[in-house]
Amino acid sequence: MSRIKIVTDAVVNATQWSNDIVTVIDLPIIINGQVYSHISKISNAKYLSLLQRSSTSPKIGTVSVEELITLYDQLGADGSKILSLHLSDRFTDTYSVARQAAVQSLADVTVVNSGVPAAGLSYQIQTAVNLIQANASFATVIAQIRHTLENTRVYLSISDNSQLVAQHRISWFRAIVENRANVKYLMRFKDNDFQFIERTTNDDYVSDFWRNQIQKMHELNIASLDIIHTGDSHRAYLIYDLMDQEFPLMPIHLRTANPEMANYLGQNATGVTYLLG
Repeated sequence: MSRIKIVTDAVVNATQWSNDIVTVIDLPIIINGQVYSHISKISNAKYLSLLQRSSTSPKIGTVSVEELITLYDQLGADGSKILSLHLSDRFTDTYSVARQAAVQSLADVTVVNSGVPAAGLSYQIQTAVNLIQANASFATVIAQIRHTLENTRVYLSISDNSQLVAQHRISWFRAIVENRANVKYLMRFKDNDFQFIERTTNDDYVSDFWRNQIQKMHELNIASLDIIHTGDSHRAYLIYDLMDQEFPLMPIHLRTANPEMANYLGQNATGVTYLLG
């Protein structure tokens, strides 16, 4: 039995870690006020299809405070400390709910906002699991999670602004103007928020942006590398091919964006997340 246990979100692939260490919270997918499925039971591609084609956009539900209290109490019944480590609160309200539940739980629970999207969260969980298996102290685990966050980089290019409007990142009026001009958005996720780097109507500028990012990465020690896409995967595969040539010894994960990211990125977006070693 683990001395430290982790509770986290179903956006990560929990099967790669021991289930006596990592427990996931499986949020519901809501359409027209009814539960359609759950995060762990729907593919990323299926959720993106629902987002693009449903007359009523799907929404990601939440876990209740009571459910989390019960989970924490069960996991902590043997005296284990609980690390409740969650996706950035820009994507879901699980972190906020977890904080409320931790106060009321009988277990010793520490709630942490990862401050990053799904790939970055996976980096933090892997860091924590490695340390737990090495019998590191809880303080060491927390410190190294923060170190992992400081060394995580997230960059994005977005072609469709509908979800940026829905998430109040840009105004409706500006979206209409920029949509007519076929504006693309270059962004990064930093300090727990999306930040605009550039707006451009030039598709070649977007391609140059990604090539420049790859060149900058050559000067860094890259430990993990993930590429995501929504809708059209053409640019994501071009980036993958370039990175596969430039970093032949580095495993590169290419996948459709998880539902939480898709809600922000909309169609035809590409993202790269990497961890410095």
